[in-house]
Formats: sequence, structure tokens, C-alpha cells
Amino acid sequence: MPFASTDRLAAAALYRTSAGILHSGLFYKWGSEVRVLHLAWDNDLQNHWPSEPQRLWAAPEFEPEKLLMLRGRCDKIWRNYLKATEAAKDAAETQPKAAKINPLPYRYRFSLSEFTDRGLRLGPNADGLTCATFIITVFRSIGLILVDEDGWPARTAEDLAFLDTIPKTKTTLPILPLLKEELASGAIRIRPEEVLGACECQTPAGFADCVEKSKRIAALLPPVTAPPEEFPPTPPPAEQSRTKAGRKTSRAERRRR
Repeated sequence: MPFASTDRLAAAALYRTSAGILHSGLFYKWGSEVRVLHLAWDNDLQNHWPSEPQRLWAAPEFEPEKLLMLRGRCDKIWRNYLKATEAAKDAAETQPKAAKINPLPYRYRFSLSEFTDRGLRLGPNADGLTCATFIITVFRSIGLILVDEDGWPARTAEDLAFLDTIPKTKTTLPILPLLKEELASGAIRIRPEEVLGACECQTPAGFADCVEKSKRIAALLPPVTAPPEEFPPTPPPAEQSRTKAGRKTSRAERRRR
């Protein structure tokens, strides 16, 4: 059923882009409005999604009070990002030779990162976030551990092959070599569908459980044949739906639109 029709305040969400790539974000309610916060790419936080034929959502079994906190954290993250990007724009105009500010780098190493009232604080060995680890980090920021990273294997060959499927544009080309270097050095990649799988598990969820559930979740999204296109600059009307995986043991109800 549509996320707006439920009593849930926040949930992880998934859809398949027009390039055929799975992408995740956070649904959260703000008044009568349903917003979606997601890291689209390097230093590209957005609060809308393009109109896609189908999207899925799953909410972990955390206390409503915690999800209320998560909703507030999402709003704070968005407002901080807008301030940071405006400050970066001003700095570029007044100090064109100064180093560019990047409040949200897109990278694989993310452990122990969290969002504070000032913005993203990277962990000691972290380089940035992806769309999936953005969600994990937002949860961590309010004291909720969604996944257990211990035992999460590096799937280097598979993940390098995935990077080859990303459309090559002036936006992606500067970042892809950095991501490949991370993977080659043993970085793990938690995939978008695995975050939704974690929401179906007892948390913190381990690798095997996340993968098992994520395969069923991803299979509910049909492949796309449309040519690749980037995220639109203006938000379209949001319609969110949830799918049911068909297991009685599911911790979060999902329904297919």
C-alpha cells in the first residue's frame, strides 16, 4: 500500500532507475507531505525521486519514538545540506582557487560515520557514503544499528562489474576511479536492496539474512528498458508503494502496488 496511507513515520525505500540500477532512499512524513531523502551521487543529496512505475518500502521494527527522531534527523540533514551547498557556492565565487567543499562524498568506506547537528562526521577510516550506507548512517545517528558490518565480505569482482554498468557522464566519470580503488583495496559494498532486507530482519541484521531477503525484494521490481536519464531537477508528485514479500515471518509488511 502507499506509504502515505500507513501509520509509519519513516522507512527505507527502493526503486529501479531508468538505467536499470537499484537505488535506495528514506521515506519520511513531514506534516501531510511524504518526502524522500537520498544520496543520488557525489555531493548530490535530493529530496525527491523521479516518477517511476514501481517502488518498494520496508520499515524496521523500531519504536515509533525512534522513527519520530529519524524523521527530524532527515529534515535536519536536508537543511544542513542546503546551507553547506550555498556556502560552497559563495566560497567558489569569492575564493575561486580555494579547495572545494564536499559535505557528502560518494564513497564505499563508511564505518562509524554519523550525522550530527552540523552535518556528516565521517568515521576514522571512512571516505563517504553511498545511497545504501546513507540510510544506515542516518539510523546510526539516532542510535539505531541497522546492519552488523562484521562478517560482511568484500565482493570485489561483482562490485567492480556493477561499476561498469553505471552510465558514464561528466558527473560520474570523476568518481568511478575512486570507487574502483576502494573496492580493489578490500572495501565492502552494501547494496541498496540489502538495506531493505535488513529492515525485514531482526536488527542489527547480518550479511546472510540481508542477502536472503534482498533477493526476493529485488525480484519484485521489473527490469526497465527505457534509455538512461539523470534525476530531474524538479520534484514530481510522489507516490510510494510497498510490496509484500510473501513470507509470514516478515518483520515489516510490504505490498505490491
